[in-house]
Amino acid sequence: MQYRAGELMWALKDVGLSGKVSPEGAAFFAALLDTQYDAIALLDNKPRIIYINKNYENILGLKKEEIIGKDLRELMDAGIIRNGAPSIEVLKTKKHASSLENTKHGKSVLITASPLLDENGEILMIIDNIRDVTDINRLKEESLNYKRMSTQYEVEVQELRARTSFLDSLIAKSQAMSEVLERAIRAASVNANVLLTGESGTGKNVIANYIHTASSRKGSPFIQVNCSAIPESLFESELFGYEEGAFTGAKRKGKPGLIEVANGGTLLLDEVGEIPWNIQAKLLQFLQEGYFFRVGGTKESTIDVRIIAATNADLSQKIMDKSFRKDLFYRLNVLPIYIPPLRERYDDIVPLTLSFLEKYNSKYKTNKKLTSQAQPALINYDWPGNVRELENVVERVVILAENDQITEKDIYMAIGIKLPHFIDPLHVNKLMPFPEAYKEAERQLLHMALGQTQSLRKLAEILGTTHPTVSRKLKEHNIHINIREKRKK
Repeated sequence: MQYRAGELMWALKDVGLSGKVSPEGAAFFAALLDTQYDAIALLDNKPRIIYINKNYENILGLKKEEIIGKDLRELMDAGIIRNGAPSIEVLKTKKHASSLENTKHGKSVLITASPLLDENGEILMIIDNIRDVTDINRLKEESLNYKRMSTQYEVEVQELRARTSFLDSLIAKSQAMSEVLERAIRAASVNANVLLTGESGTGKNVIANYIHTASSRKGSPFIQVNCSAIPESLFESELFGYEEGAFTGAKRKGKPGLIEVANGGTLLLDEVGEIPWNIQAKLLQFLQEGYFFRVGGTKESTIDVRIIAATNADLSQKIMDKSFRKDLFYRLNVLPIYIPPLRERYDDIVPLTLSFLEKYNSKYKTNKKLTSQAQPALINYDWPGNVRELENVVERVVILAENDQITEKDIYMAIGIKLPHFIDPLHVNKLMPFPEAYKEAERQLLHMALGQTQSLRKLAEILGTTHPTVSRKLKEHNIHINIREKRKK
């Protein structure tokens, strides 16, 4: 302790301050400096390093013999010290200076240099305080990584919950529909615009509703707009709203548009291809800029709404026909989701039928059940009206079927297909999985029917289905018929 006090007294003498401090006081301050977490160095006004505490050696990795009495600039030029810039700055400005530096040993340190001035405002001594922030930066980075991981986990949990609830509520046994659901789940986790395409009745509004309810906007409005049902003359005011006196018959206080009503939530623009050309430009501006003007208004309306567009039209053809703007298409088509028709996902037909059967049994207080013999009739039909038509047929069967057991005859009658006769039921002579049984039944039915005719039209009539379905089934079972030779005969 006495030794350290002597070093401090010599340092104070160098700057003319030894008379200000007693030996006891020097011993106290030397001990106090050595207890500090930070590295501390005293420099004169040359500047030379005249004193360092114990942690200076630990933090900077330098021995006092290397630096005491040495000019700071020379030490910096020699590469012994890399963190002297704040002290040099203090000599110029006589004010505090700080910087964040890396030592030659790879530590990150925060240096603060402070001047000690005499009565005339001249520098007597510079005090450097050097804090090792390597661990702090590491902890900060770990904290940021933890936050990033936590955010990622939250997104994954949200997606998992959405995936579970969605798959529980929707029928998706086919590979095609499973891919649609996967993309919808991903769309729900972000805030980009979505464009849903597919034939009428495939369930575009169901997917749109899911994306909203599984997203962070689920507590806000979900507004559906059928663009084909709004007259062109009213479209702008319905979508964007209007101010008082905007036109004859306008409400006294004006009226918010559907975009404003959906603020904070999701707006579904169904049949988006039917938006009038002159309104498309205003919608595009809103999508690009985030604001719009009500009809007759001069004040900007800034709205936070997610847009989901849906259409069964070919927008690329509409773009070629100059009835739909290409730039608007690109704004809407950020996340495209194509929903295939029911005829391309026949694995979903029976599960959907059973789901609708449960719904309408409950509605009409019945107990109708689907027989296995009726299932091929459902699968072989093309369903031009898609899921909407299937639901309609199931409801009709529940109402009209005379018995609780729904047969293929009930299905054909509900669809509206007239058959000249029904083929005798097939006999199963061994156990097999249902999918194989269905395919085997189809194969046998086709061969039985081909024993009566080689005409695709007549085959369709006998089997109670359509010409394209018969053609597809023949290809699936690798059954060839020579229609030309049959005609020549």
